Amino acid sequence: MSLVHGSGHNAAVWTEVASRLVDHCRLVAVREVTLRAFLRRADGLWERRPAIEEIATVSAPAPDAVIHPSVDVYARIRCPVTFVLPDRGFYAERLGCSRFPGRPEEVLNEELVARLMAGFGMRFVCLTRRTGIPAFIAGMATSCSPEEGRRDRVVGLDDPQRVGKFNADWYELSTEYGLFSADRRFLVSLTPAIDPAFNSAREEADDWEDPAWWEHSWGLVELSDEWDLAGAGAASGVLGSEYGHPGFAMSAIDGSVLIAGTVWQDSIGSAVLPKPYRSPTLRELARRNVGFRTPSENEDLITFLNRNE
Repeated sequence: MSLVHGSGHNAAVWTEVASRLVDHCRLVAVREVTLRAFLRRADGLWERRPAIEEIATVSAPAPDAVIHPSVDVYARIRCPVTFVLPDRGFYAERLGCSRFPGRPEEVLNEELVARLMAGFGMRFVCLTRRTGIPAFIAGMATSCSPEEGRRDRVVGLDDPQRVGKFNADWYELSTEYGLFSADRRFLVSLTPAIDPAFNSAREEADDWEDPAWWEHSWGLVELSDEWDLAGAGAASGVLGSEYGHPGFAMSAIDGSVLIAGTVWQDSIGSAVLPKPYRSPTLRELARRNVGFRTPSENEDLITFLNRNE
């Protein structure tokens, strides 16, 4: 023990030895997990074959479980972790997270989104597509008329308390019209443009007019106990352009209500639109866009137009 706690050359040597042992143990652990989780096929490729016990565990977690598979577990990891990404099969599209050329539809940086949202009081859960709610249309709720059900709350741009008042108004509207689920979850419209690397790639792309470069996605989020949309949220670039200048679109998970935050000429405000699928303005916009968006957006447009509640 005197060598480990000593100083000078001996301490340095044992520190190096300890570091190498940790790295070796980590490699051994990764190798054992890989061999256990993958089967080598006759063609030389490796195939993931989860055990029945694994499928049962992640398919039906106990309601009172400390960690829920595929979501909460990632927020609790406090050590180096290795992910093996497939190049074919159901989850092959996740390779797009590396932002390969020609795959603009996969470039939204989820890690960046989660980090930014944590700074203003939202917990990013996951991206979700084919919700039946066109994300790009949600931002047009401010174009609907009061006759279509739209209701507004505004605060003057020159009001020194505008951030706090906007936040309070947004929460009151969200609560009154049912934006939140029982666990305070809802959808936020997201664009990959919050990532500077994406903006650079889009500007340099020959096919920058491709709808995939401009697609908005829904992020499932959970509101924390302490949050700040118009202040920190707007300043982050996720919910606006700068502090006190909000700009966002949100939806209830079932699409029953939309809420948009925006900046007017002399004020900022929230606009809520219940039952948006009944809005003539949004339905006309949806009809005009069918066939001109990405495949997943076109599916949402058709589902939106077919909703008759």
